[in-house]
Amino acid sequence: MEVVNRSRALWLAGLLSMLAVAAPGAASGATIRGPGSAGYFARQEAANSGGTIADLLDRLRTVNEQELGPVLVTAYDAFRVETSELRLPQAESLALAMHDRARAGWSALSLALLSTRMGNYAQANRVLMEQLERTEARAQRAELLERSAIAAAGAGHRERSLDLLGRALVLGGRDAQQMLGRDALAHGDHGRARDLFSALLPPVTAGRAPYEAGEVPAWALRGWGLALLGPPADPVPPTTGNTR
Repeated sequence: MEVVNRSRALWLAGLLSMLAVAAPGAASGATIRGPGSAGYFARQEAANSGGTIADLLDRLRTVNEQELGPVLVTAYDAFRVETSELRLPQAESLALAMHDRARAGWSALSLALLSTRMGNYAQANRVLMEQLERTEARAQRAELLERSAIAAAGAGHRERSLDLLGRALVLGGRDAQQMLGRDALAHGDHGRARDLFSALLPPVTAGRAPYEAGEVPAWALRGWGLALLGPPADPVPPTTGNTR
């Protein structure tokens, strides 16, 4: 059981690292953005100027709709500071309060990603599935399905995770394609892994670098390279006696 749990933790860490570039509020790569953010120290200053976490939670509960936007920005900055400092219960309180007021893609993804990291896979799945019902844009639906697949994988439900990734892939989810390639690689299907990863690589043309920075998804090139190596060879049995 310990080996299974360790393997699941490594699998989940790999999936989360794939999507780190698309975290809500990131400067680039995200289809669903946060309400706004600055650099790390600027976020700390903004969070500190916003008062205590309890003050922010109270403002989120009581502020009217016309004044909600700036409060969400301050709360989101505080949420990122609490997360980076690993004060996860405080970060979760902020994420729950923000999503309760915003009911937006960025707030659902923020809460779900934190819930997944805390091991609360049921909450992550519930939040994402509810947001999926409110979302029409294909790219955003794909991102929600990808995050749901991560939560399902973390809970040990591989078949459900693959189903969600397949649905995201149909919607054009490139992260889903990477995660499916990684799953194939992890389960020894190197041919399928090569097909999935290579489809994410642009064609190489003469007179230019093979792959320009930023044009290849984060894990596609290394996944393709690993898939080319094939499965590990069976060890050669030791010889015994005189072989002459």
